[in-house]
Amino acid sequence: MNVGRFEFIENVQARFVSTIPTILEIDGPAREELILVRLLTGTLKIKDQITGSQFVQKNNYSKTDYSENRVISMRPVRDCLDVGLSEVHLSQYITNSIHYGNKKLFKNFLLELSHFFLCKENNSHLSGFLHLYRSLEFISYCFPLFYASRSKDYHGTFNTLKGYFKGSDGERDFLKKFVNEHLFKTDPILDIQLHIPINAVNPILQKQFYDAFLKIQSQNRKQIELINSLPNYEIITNRKSLISIMISLRNRNFHLLEGDYNDNLTSEELYDFDGFYSNFNEIFLNWIALIYFKLLNKAVEFDK
Repeated sequence: MNVGRFEFIENVQARFVSTIPTILEIDGPAREELILVRLLTGTLKIKDQITGSQFVQKNNYSKTDYSENRVISMRPVRDCLDVGLSEVHLSQYITNSIHYGNKKLFKNFLLELSHFFLCKENNSHLSGFLHLYRSLEFISYCFPLFYASRSKDYHGTFNTLKGYFKGSDGERDFLKKFVNEHLFKTDPILDIQLHIPINAVNPILQKQFYDAFLKIQSQNRKQIELINSLPNYEIITNRKSLISIMISLRNRNFHLLEGDYNDNLTSEELYDFDGFYSNFNEIFLNWIALIYFKLLNKAVEFDK
């Protein structure tokens, strides 16, 4: 199936193909959300139709460790669903979405993430972060409203979101409040320690990467929690802080205004921007994917 610049190719091993429900196969009517599910669970190949290059996306981002699938089957797709939901329920949701779903929402989201995977394949991690951030901005209003539309208590959920909107400083802050105070409110995943190793090709860059993170964290201590650290080697934070980290990195890395308020990251402080973002991008993508799968399960349950 082709979407924009990309062709998505089946990667489930031949002996498992017969177990795929027809509606969950990637060839057929345009259903971008299905491709999104298959892509984020690590069961597809991607072909760049501009260059002709092809690569495999094997990591399962529906899991907190986003580990690589050793055997490519439909199991990761089944496992991304909550207890009580099955491929049958997902198939029904996908069938409904062909006729009534928000195709534009999921097409744009799919394309941004596909560009991220292309950047990752080419070790262009700064550009990869750009596409992750564009994804974050794109879903900031769309996802909360999509969630509200699938809520059994629509009016209660809508009123809650309206309260977040009034008290938010822009769309990204709105998403952060929705995720931290509503979507994952009772889920311990928000506060579980998140260990981020700092890797670099030499000690100079390793220290720069570590210092750069400390700089953006020191400028936003209320929103970015530094639980602990091993200087130059590891940062320990939590998922509650991840959206704020992404926003701070964008603000401090993509501008170079001078002045006390605009204390941005300079090219003297960071020699290797690609190397720096290679330490964080997978964690950012995993959190975006976990947010999506939380919403997906809500929608599948609603359509059950």
